[in-house]
Amino acid sequence: MGLKEDLKEMQRGTSLIFANDLSGAELVFKTGMDKACEQQNFQETGTSSILNQNGFESKLPVDIESKLKKYRFYTGSAAANNSIVNGEHTQSNGTPLPDEGKDLRGAFAALYALVSMAKGITSLASEELDECERRLGIAEELTIKGEDWIGKTVLRGIISLSLGVVQIAQHSFVKGVYNILKSWFWIRHLNEGAVNFDGPEKDIVRSSALCALAMFNILLSLLPSPLLKTASFVIGVEGNRDEGLRMLEDCWREKGVLSPYAALALVVYYVDTKTLIGERQTKEDFESCDEIFRWAEYYHPNSVFFSLIKADLAACRHNIPLARQI
Repeated sequence: MGLKEDLKEMQRGTSLIFANDLSGAELVFKTGMDKACEQQNFQETGTSSILNQNGFESKLPVDIESKLKKYRFYTGSAAANNSIVNGEHTQSNGTPLPDEGKDLRGAFAALYALVSMAKGITSLASEELDECERRLGIAEELTIKGEDWIGKTVLRGIISLSLGVVQIAQHSFVKGVYNILKSWFWIRHLNEGAVNFDGPEKDIVRSSALCALAMFNILLSLLPSPLLKTASFVIGVEGNRDEGLRMLEDCWREKGVLSPYAALALVVYYVDTKTLIGERQTKEDFESCDEIFRWAEYYHPNSVFFSLIKADLAACRHNIPLARQI
């Protein structure tokens, strides 16, 4: 698959999640991950590689001559290859590079892991959270193997942040907070290039960067005071909740790959998180939720994820009959 097809598949898989077809989403992301592994491994070794059901790579011999044009993303001098690593999209002689130049194995693997996270957090099923943790480990391994470019930095941050969230949901609070803080090692660089990234991978890079920065700021700001003091001492930041919410809104409105996740995170914060930490919802909070739910009903009608929070919102407004109806 080329880059445009990859991005379309990522968006299709995300749409399936919010259409309640989690199995279909898993198939899309797993297929994309396998194909990306096969293509990237051919570049590196002349063999195709896929992930089997246990997450281990298995190599298959291929006819190099017949597959070269199909699977080779780019050719040329070391300088041309370096231009890709540095986020440029032309070769040293000025010739535009094909849009298939980036290694998206880790991106598909991370999205594949997020399906398990969605299952686990909504059901609190420990086996789903364990599976998500395993898949995030695979996503991290595949991302580490990839070339160095800004998308790799984004993914490393998101994977570490997601792992922390999963571990907290598993009541492994020390590990969870550690991985959230560890994500700062990569997330701190995102404002330098990823947020303003303007290459063909913008839909995944900018969307992911905004979501990662937003969630990091919000999660850090919600830590209990003793942990927040320790975190600020270790990494030098405290987390800016208002800035995080602004970035989440930007991520949602721009309709990138992670737009639905950002929309869901916003309503979860306004409805459930504020209730949990003892803060009252404001008129502006309710208006923001109403706008997001109208958007969700148009783009993701009958999504169980948005419906659950919509019922909680009705309860916050003391409309218990509506909450029960939803």
